[in-house]
Amino acid sequence: MRRRMTVSMMALIILALGVEAMAMEKSYSLKAETGLGYDSNAFLAPNDPYFNPTLNRFVTPDKKSGLFTPLSVAMDYASGGEGMKFLTSLDFNGQFYPDNELDDARTYKTELNAGFEFLLGGKGRRRNTLYIGPSLGYKRDIYFDRETGLEKTTVLTRQELGDRFTYTRYGLETKLRVRTLPVELDFKAEVAKYDYEEVPVLDSLDYTLYLVGANAEFDIFKDTWLDVNADYYISDFENRRSRDLGGNLVDGTDRKYTYYGAGASLGRRIRPNWTAYLDYNYLERVDKFAGYWDYGRHRLRTRLLYRAKDDWRLRLALTYWQRDYPRAFAFDQPTPEANFIPRHVDYETWDAGLKGEIPLSRLWKAWAAYDYVDQRSTDPRYDYQRHQISFGVGIEM
Repeated sequence: MRRRMTVSMMALIILALGVEAMAMEKSYSLKAETGLGYDSNAFLAPNDPYFNPTLNRFVTPDKKSGLFTPLSVAMDYASGGEGMKFLTSLDFNGQFYPDNELDDARTYKTELNAGFEFLLGGKGRRRNTLYIGPSLGYKRDIYFDRETGLEKTTVLTRQELGDRFTYTRYGLETKLRVRTLPVELDFKAEVAKYDYEEVPVLDSLDYTLYLVGANAEFDIFKDTWLDVNADYYISDFENRRSRDLGGNLVDGTDRKYTYYGAGASLGRRIRPNWTAYLDYNYLERVDKFAGYWDYGRHRLRTRLLYRAKDDWRLRLALTYWQRDYPRAFAFDQPTPEANFIPRHVDYETWDAGLKGEIPLSRLWKAWAAYDYVDQRSTDPRYDYQRHQISFGVGIEM
């Protein structure tokens, strides 16, 4: 009931913001894509059999594959004049599996944002603006067993946990854009509440996010530019216990994570129709209780974009990232058990993506995409490979 009242109030606020702008000058954009795809590992099943100390037995993963339907919609609406605009946007992304056996792999996420953008100086593209407004989001994500593809349940009571990762998000965000200087600057701040589905036997995942960030873009040479960014944010959980250095949940504690992020992106137009990027990002998370869930993550990515005059497009991306937990253990087990070798948790992942688009008319296009993930981990539950091939049509207006 509390969640429904909060969501309803947020929706009313967003609708009320638009009433003031109904008589103003309006513009909008719409992008949508759908199609058909094949997923080689819908439930991210581990590559190899392994010993699970929680179940006290060896587990042989059942890798399941099948068809899926991707769907994405992005709508933007703006109204107002030079001094102030009312902006609203709706984004939806989902992946749906027609096979009932793969239904729990479905996931979708939608976000609604609305607010006012104020002109602070400058004109046209060379202007400074301040945006402030509420946001509302919802994500449906089934908590499934990677080995079987079935919804997760408690070990002893078999209570269903499938909805544990589903949440509603509502918050307030502000963005400042400075375009009247040689360096383009962006600043952002956000406060958001993540309200998860409750599971009585487990700690609540509800938390509040506090975020501030900044980005600067400037030209180095002709056709070469550099983006640098920094973020600081906190995830403050309401009723989720922390773990000590032995991996045990400690009663009377509240979990709180602090994140420090920094990165850079180097872009260059190598040919009239070709643009290349090299990105690097580092993220550090600090567990405020005992440091059990501390981690450091390095991410390196290269991108190549092609866009022809007749609007043919090609995007290629290759990403490598590594995340290390120096104090956390696989299965949260620091002591040896039968047939089990305790290890600190580490991840190493390669992610490759390729997408091409061909215009069919002024509004319509055909597209095809390939995505590949190869993740290695010292925790065998998260050691997997996945291929996704998809194609379809889209509209842009």
